[in-house]
Amino acid sequence: MSKLKELFKSKGILQPGGWFILSKKEAIELIEACNKEKVQILGIDGFFLREKGIQPSLEHSVDFSELELEEAYQRSLEFLNQQPEELFFEVVCSED
Repeated sequence: MSKLKELFKSKGILQPGGWFILSKKEAIELIEACNKEKVQILGIDGFFLREKGIQPSLEHSVDFSELELEEAYQRSLEFLNQQPEELFFEVVCSED
C-alpha cells in the first residue's frame, strides 16, 4: 500500500484483505493528495453500505488507467463531485 493510502486508511472503513473504502469527502481529499504527490489515479470504485456489508456499484465506478496524470486527476474530481453523498469509494492509485 502506498504511503498516501496508508495515511488515509485510518479514515476509511477497513475491508477484509486490508483494503478500505472512503466517504466521498475523504476520497476527494485522497485524490488531491495524490495530485500533490504526482501519483497516478487509475480508477475509482463506488460502493453502497448495506446491513450485511458493502455492495459494489459498477454504475458508480470508473477506469482512468489510460489517461495522463493531470487528466485523470481532473476527471476523478469531476466524477466524485457528481456522485451521491451516501456512496463510499475505493481510489486505485499507481502506487498500490
